[in-house]
Amino acid sequence: MVECIEREAFLDAIERMKPYHQDADDIAEMLQNFPAADVRPVVKAHWIKCNRGAGYKCSVCKARSSYADVLHGNHKFCYKCGAMMEEN
Repeated sequence: MVECIEREAFLDAIERMKPYHQDADDIAEMLQNFPAADVRPVVKAHWIKCNRGAGYKCSVCKARSSYADVLHGNHKFCYKCGAMMEEN
């Protein structure tokens, strides 16, 4: 699993350590113990036009959406799997 940290928060923590002249080992240990940010990978997809004009489906999970919703940009994300919709 990928772990991410909030860069600004970590840099602020290092800045607070400067007066104490911490060495690289202390900073490495601090990095190991720094809390992970609450993130998840971005899944990108696109709407695929269904046969016989029956709307569109998500390229990842195949969930269907109406023609009007996709045409008017009402679904920037798949309502079922959460994939971020990109232009075709």
